[in-house]
Amino acid sequence: MAGAIDGAVLTGQQRLAAVRRVELAIPAHSVPADWIARLAAQAVGAPMGMLTLVGGDDVHFAGCYGLAEPLTSTRKAPLTESLCPVVVSLDGPLVVQDATGSCDYADFLSVRRGAMRAYLGVPLRDRDGRTLGALAVADARERRWSDDELIALMRTAELAAPLLAAAENPGSPGNFLHAVLDNMHSPVAACDALGTLIMMNQAMHQAIALPDDGRQVDIYNLGAALHSGDGVRLAPGETPLARALTGQAVQDVDVIIKPPGAPARTYLANATAISDDNGRVTGAVVVLNEVTRQRRAERFRACELRVAEALGSARSLVDVGPELAEAVAAALAWPYAQLWLVDPVTDKLHLAGQWAATGLSPDASLTGPVLRGHGITGAVWADERPLWVPSVRDPRHPQLSAALAVPVHGSGVVGVLTCFADTHEQDRADLIDAVQTVSDQIGRFATRRHTADLSAQLDRTRDDFITLVGHQLRTPLTSILAYSELLLDAPTDEHTPRMLEVVHRNASTLTAVVDDLLDLAALQSGHATLCLSEVDLPGLVTTATNAARPAAEARQLRIDLDLPDELVLEADPHRLRQVLDNLVSNAVKYSRDGGTVAIRLTRHPDAAELSVADTGIGIPAEERDRLFTRFFRAGNVRHGLIPGTGLGLVITRTITAAHHGRITLTHHDPGITATVRLPLRQPER
Repeated sequence: MAGAIDGAVLTGQQRLAAVRRVELAIPAHSVPADWIARLAAQAVGAPMGMLTLVGGDDVHFAGCYGLAEPLTSTRKAPLTESLCPVVVSLDGPLVVQDATGSCDYADFLSVRRGAMRAYLGVPLRDRDGRTLGALAVADARERRWSDDELIALMRTAELAAPLLAAAENPGSPGNFLHAVLDNMHSPVAACDALGTLIMMNQAMHQAIALPDDGRQVDIYNLGAALHSGDGVRLAPGETPLARALTGQAVQDVDVIIKPPGAPARTYLANATAISDDNGRVTGAVVVLNEVTRQRRAERFRACELRVAEALGSARSLVDVGPELAEAVAAALAWPYAQLWLVDPVTDKLHLAGQWAATGLSPDASLTGPVLRGHGITGAVWADERPLWVPSVRDPRHPQLSAALAVPVHGSGVVGVLTCFADTHEQDRADLIDAVQTVSDQIGRFATRRHTADLSAQLDRTRDDFITLVGHQLRTPLTSILAYSELLLDAPTDEHTPRMLEVVHRNASTLTAVVDDLLDLAALQSGHATLCLSEVDLPGLVTTATNAARPAAEARQLRIDLDLPDELVLEADPHRLRQVLDNLVSNAVKYSRDGGTVAIRLTRHPDAAELSVADTGIGIPAEERDRLFTRFFRAGNVRHGLIPGTGLGLVITRTITAAHHGRITLTHHDPGITATVRLPLRQPER
């Protein structure tokens, strides 16, 4: 132990004089010195902290945290009590993992008592560079100190420099504390026994965003900015300082600070009461450590789990759209989130789910139609990249300040996640990465669902093809083979023309099926391109109707036409005629004798709308969702022996979609109304 302490260093006259001046200036129970000792211990997670001044014969514990009696009362101990004299002797840091196993340190009193086993200390120097003492932390257990912990202790020691300087300059006794506080990165504040704030460093001032107008503020007026960890505004008496002032223990309590117009930040609050020698509470002090990013990361981990659970039981994204939007909004702690999905038929975005905080009522400016390349959501859809908007200027929603939209990638961009904040956020990169991670979760689900749908569609197509071969193709082939055999075996007679007619009719049916299949394949693969021109739609409708009149008149059907004098649109006339022929012929084919087919053409500002209504046999409710499936024919149609291939509606929808239009079917009793809506001008490709 004697070898560890250098007596010549400790008894140096100039050093001892400086130590004496500081001892006289610092009171026996120095609150600032105790704060520094506490901060040192908290900085490295140690149970004990001490700020010492080392004389020639003893050690003065100017600041204590976590030490046992009698040190906390007497503040004096012999040189052999702690390892601080060794730090002064070395004039450098001292790192001890296990003092009990060292011949140099095992005989120090605190080590022998078992009060201290691990020790980490750094020198405290005055402005002339003399080592006056040490700032140290200790643990009763063996401990391996890291380089980061040593650096943290050295930085904390720098906070003691103003304390030592002020002690040597009695002319400015009050300035050292403010210098200590303002040099700290962590927000710190203290109040007196009445709750009036008497000290607040710059970090705390910035965190709470108090007006810098010199007005006196008490701790009970800070509740407007302080919230609990779950976002509930704290009542005046529930703030950490107010609780500490009443004697409550406040340790590692989550506090959210929401200054007006600034990002919300989450802190761990530690507050304690300050007492005088008689045990009377004279005030309280609070120290905050920011954990905003840690808490946000925890919320997003919970969000990812919630999204995974929701998607695990979902049949489609539409089913869980609102839940996904709410999960993302909760993770961001933002008031509004939306999930938009691309409709592959109409090639438009539709709102699949949204979540809004209480008091926020989004109108059409946020929920209206989204066009590719327009607005925040439309821009992300077009660019396929995240978009950060630091300032949202929407007078209809003044509470929204910032926006973030990220694409949902599946088979291409299948949707967009759009979120709105009510504060000006700063952690742009972190937020984009976090939301994109959730978006990727949704995109993977969309990809799996798309793959499953394709697989199911392939299975259905295979089954439908087998059905087609078994019914639509085999029947005419059987007739063709039977009659051709008769023609080969029998001499020509009066029955020959009728047999040839049957062969021709069935061969024509097969040709129609093959032609429809090839045409549909060309349309869906993109090999059949549109030849656009100016089309007189009323004239085209009239031509298609006239072609169907003979069949209608044969069944006493009335065709009612309601057409404008003129309606010109940009389209492929040949393909549009296919659509009209399919719709009108279906209406005639499936109507009951003596019924009515009503055809109406209406002009809208940017679109033409054609409706074809019949008074036919209709479709059973349980089969309506399969009407646009290849080769599908409803049961009442098959049983009624009405001819057809089950491809007409599929071809009609494919041609309509190629014109950026849409077709809908409305079921009523009796009959069906088919409505086709087409844009007057095709978008630029």
